[in-house]
Amino acid sequence: MRAAARIAFAICVAWAGTAAAQTPTPLTLKEAIQIARAHHPNVEAASGAATATYGRKQQAFARLLPFVQGGVTYQPTTPNLIVSPAEARVVLGTAGRDTVIDASGNPVVVTCRTPGVGSCEPVAPPPNVWRPQSFWFMDVGLTWTAWDWGLSIQGYRSARDLAEAADAGVRAASQDVALQVAL
Repeated sequence: MRAAARIAFAICVAWAGTAAAQTPTPLTLKEAIQIARAHHPNVEAASGAATATYGRKQQAFARLLPFVQGGVTYQPTTPNLIVSPAEARVVLGTAGRDTVIDASGNPVVVTCRTPGVGSCEPVAPPPNVWRPQSFWFMDVGLTWTAWDWGLSIQGYRSARDLAEAADAGVRAASQDVALQVAL
């Protein structure tokens, strides 16, 4: 029986030795603070807010820079002349009506640029075409707001200051977490 007790005691000592070798080493305060700072929700929330404020800072800076814009439009339409009211005022304001005698001796009323001067001949109206044709319009422009009464520059300064404040918030949250771990 003593032999069995000795064997059981030897097995317990061997098992305790392997169990002691497998137990993790205790965390130091510095390691605990690093882990807490890396995964604490308050620090992650403050970091997210700081990232958002940096995005707003870049948006505010973009308003200070010139930008290029352009567009391409495809419009299938007929080439018939459609006179807008503004174009009609220009055409009718510089044109007039005149009566001329045609080749057969009959009077014909015509619209001329300078009625009564020289031989004012009637111009045939352009033909109407009803088959659509392809028209492409392209425009490219460079735009820059030189002065907007300080709105853009003050917006940039405000966004820059908010980004610096967000950085301070991240540092404060990180130090608060370290204090909580240390206590």
